[in-house]
Amino acid sequence: MKTTCRSSHINASIITAVTAMTMIICADAVAYTGYVSGKVSYYDKRFNLSYATSDWVGARHMKVYVVEKNGGVLGKGATDGSGSFSVAWSSPKSAPVAHVEFRYESSYADADGKPRFKLVPPEGGKWVSSSKNVTLPKNETKKFGSLLMGTKSNPHKLGNMFATATDVWENAANTSNNLTEQFGAVKIYWPVNSASTGRTNSRTEVQMPDSNFAYNASTLAHELGHVIHLIAWETDTWYYTCKGGHSWDSSETETCAFMEGWANFVAAVTYYGPAAAGPQAYGNDVEGGTCSGADELSESNVSRYFWDLYDDHGTDTANQPFYWFVDKMNFFAKGTGSRQDQESKSKPETGSNAWDFYWNAKQTFGDVEKLDNANLIHSNCLDEATW
Repeated sequence: MKTTCRSSHINASIITAVTAMTMIICADAVAYTGYVSGKVSYYDKRFNLSYATSDWVGARHMKVYVVEKNGGVLGKGATDGSGSFSVAWSSPKSAPVAHVEFRYESSYADADGKPRFKLVPPEGGKWVSSSKNVTLPKNETKKFGSLLMGTKSNPHKLGNMFATATDVWENAANTSNNLTEQFGAVKIYWPVNSASTGRTNSRTEVQMPDSNFAYNASTLAHELGHVIHLIAWETDTWYYTCKGGHSWDSSETETCAFMEGWANFVAAVTYYGPAAAGPQAYGNDVEGGTCSGADELSESNVSRYFWDLYDDHGTDTANQPFYWFVDKMNFFAKGTGSRQDQESKSKPETGSNAWDFYWNAKQTFGDVEKLDNANLIHSNCLDEATW
């Protein structure tokens, strides 16, 4: 409890007839307390999901602050898995006027106590949604009831993107020891319209445009897949170029196809389990399909290659959990770029591709010998790209 002090003058004639002294008398300050509670929701307009809600959904694991009208923070907490919150506040005022702030920062924290991710304006600062200012009664719970971000006719892009980032962490990333240690303080900048379909610049920076891509669950999950790639491959630099605006079946360089295919795979893992029928990324089937791309170089082929390693049914015998990919690649000597001799001599690119992954895994860990039997390179149309 805070302590305040007041000064008091007393006559010290008992000690000396001519001297007065000042005594400091301290007393505990009165702190008034209470709670705020409620539930905050966003209208889920996301598509390409394994579930289609098209309804109000609780904003999960978001930081919550009780903020006095003049800006002082009286308390802080977070929403739970349903978007509900109950946060204690404390103030020297008996009835402070305050509001509840919902900050687009994940309540999941890394080892340094920083949020795993947060959405921020391009110029920096923070994105905040707030309730109205109200008087908080002491020793009581002020119930805010149901609070809605945006409207049904104008869904909240920040709310939808925050939900997607939360899904990536909860459904995929947090299974990996490597990501538990290294995935953190990721800033998702919005709106950045020059990043017309989303862009990843580093392990800690993603950019998203102010467009319908904010509502496509695959888009931000795909970009965070690039973040995971940079962490798992232990690199801070992109060693690849695409031939243009890459797409699901476009003809690409080996490394472009590999890295974009990996990001599609992460987007699919975020919403589909290994036994799922018809897993998708951007509405495209990640399990079935035909060869695509000139010389069979396309991200769709690579996405299916990784999914075949991940799923637990079908004709192949491989069925590795998602954390295996990230935690195993963490031990590769130089990411996946250390087996360049196994790449096509006509396309000696610097970077990583499906063949690099294959040989690094096969060389380093005996439990992937079954990759030989599964022949996943061949069954996913990557022969010409890598041999």
